[in-house]
Amino acid sequence: MAKGQGLPLFEESVVPVCAPQLVQSGPHPLKTAADLQHHTLLAVDTPQGMALTADWTPWFEIMGLSDLHMRSTMRFTQYADAVAAAVAGQGVVIGRLPLLGEMLRDGRLVAPFQAQAASRRAYFIATSAAAADNPDAQDLVRWLQAEAELKTTAR
Repeated sequence: MAKGQGLPLFEESVVPVCAPQLVQSGPHPLKTAADLQHHTLLAVDTPQGMALTADWTPWFEIMGLSDLHMRSTMRFTQYADAVAAAVAGQGVVIGRLPLLGEMLRDGRLVAPFQAQAASRRAYFIATSAAAADNPDAQDLVRWLQAEAELKTTAR
């Protein structure tokens, strides 16, 4: 397999997610996408030169909200920390699906808006040439593909 290539597992889509209480109560419940301006944007630092909201950009664009200004922004270095802040009700994070599917299914997070945008991310399995003749490696590849299929169909 050539460097930089791999077997595709799944593509990502994105949608804002937050704790249920941000949708149900408070001074500005999230009823429309424009209501985001009253909430804290939970963003993950991006590589130098990219906008802070790079993960949010595809969703903002499809919603026609490119000029939306959020009340405040809380920055994180790790996506898992931004998600934990969303679960704690501290703001709204861009949900990377299917990665957050379980949290949406069990109610720790909710997606107040149904519109999803294609993310700039996708996931692949890259193996060495030696893995082609290794039954254990091939079993792992098949298991990863089956798990990815389960996650993407359970959205």
